[in-house]
Amino acid sequence: MKKSIGLFLLVLCSLSFAQIKNWKGWADTSMFWIKDTTTTKYSKIFNQTEGVTASLTVMANDTTAAGLSADSTAFYYGFQVGGPVINYSGRLDTAWAGLDTLDTISSAAYFGMQGGGRYSLTTDVITETWGQADTSSVTGFATQTHPIRAYNWDTFFRIWVKGKTGTRLAKPNRVVVAVRRQTAVPTTSR
Repeated sequence: MKKSIGLFLLVLCSLSFAQIKNWKGWADTSMFWIKDTTTTKYSKIFNQTEGVTASLTVMANDTTAAGLSADSTAFYYGFQVGGPVINYSGRLDTAWAGLDTLDTISSAAYFGMQGGGRYSLTTDVITETWGQADTSSVTGFATQTHPIRAYNWDTFFRIWVKGKTGTRLAKPNRVVVAVRRQTAVPTTSR
């Protein structure tokens, strides 16, 4: 009996340590190879009900050019929500909503980070400038980070990527997408 109580307390204590790192997303990474403008590629399916909020970091790398100065990377990306349904055959299926576009990454808009969030130091305003990707923080990659704010809530979501005009057709561009989610809202008692 004492061993059972001790084991129960040990399990209970180990579950409480999950709040120390209040995020989920390590190893929730997808890799895409983009080489045309016709194919939409999708990540694995994430359970939207497991997290409070979500953030997406997209990293683009064109390995055919040294540095990032002569790259030809050009693609759109976003997310798509969906939910489980029963199809005509009586089997479990997924009903997917439309594609929500978050941003674009294009080598024409590569730059070094100039401020936090969407605040521009040159214009002194908060903007939603599309296409700008930071090339100074992660070696070998142009990066963008965006919150995932679904217009319609549903049970699942997945990330999609699609090339746009200007992407290199001869050799695919590698795109790495990392999803991070807050697992709980921190609260304090007064």
